[in-house]
Amino acid sequence: MNTPRGWNPIGEHAPGTPDHTKPLPGHRSGGPGANIGDGVDPPTPQNGGFNTQMTGPGIPMWMAKPIAKFFMYILIAVFAPLMACLYPIAGAAGVVGAAAGYLLARILHGGYDMTHNWAWIGCAVGVIAFMRRETSYADTHPAYVAMRHYLRLALSFVFFMYINLTDRGNGFFVALIVSAIAVAILHFVLRAKMLRFTWNAMLYSAGLRPQGVGDSQQFIDGLRKEYEGK
Repeated sequence: MNTPRGWNPIGEHAPGTPDHTKPLPGHRSGGPGANIGDGVDPPTPQNGGFNTQMTGPGIPMWMAKPIAKFFMYILIAVFAPLMACLYPIAGAAGVVGAAAGYLLARILHGGYDMTHNWAWIGCAVGVIAFMRRETSYADTHPAYVAMRHYLRLALSFVFFMYINLTDRGNGFFVALIVSAIAVAILHFVLRAKMLRFTWNAMLYSAGLRPQGVGDSQQFIDGLRKEYEGK
């Protein structure tokens, strides 16, 4: 039985051999495919800085900023004494706030818990109120940043010693060892670029860090270059 070359028993007869150079029906022509999200729905302040084609609608900035501020204020308040050690300029305001809260509680005949809680709250208020001044000064004074690292370690060592000797009830030698280990760990944490990048971005999102030189994108680009070591 003679069958024409290229004959398809299901479709129609095709003269000659099949042409495999043409694309199949319903398929895109060859060429490099676009990456997912390439050039599609770029991040904007309106979509919260996310590519909504990939993530869905982002949180709008009018909602994201208050959430960031609330979260950061709570975080700083929880660690207020330590934050006062890490940011000396804001910490000085925190000491004044702690003293004011302590004295006010004493005037109201508050007990141990009331006086210390009010002092803690006063410290948090002072640190938060002057945090932006601290970060602004640090951005424009590199010498202060270099000095501040050692000042942070010294103040944190005093803070850890106080906690160990009072709240923990440890002996002096044990408190000395524990505080020295804690400060050594803190030294490497403060030098970790990824943690610094994340923390500075969180401060910026909460309005506790200035935009820096130029617009906000330049500030974020500077943080990214610092993290990448460029």
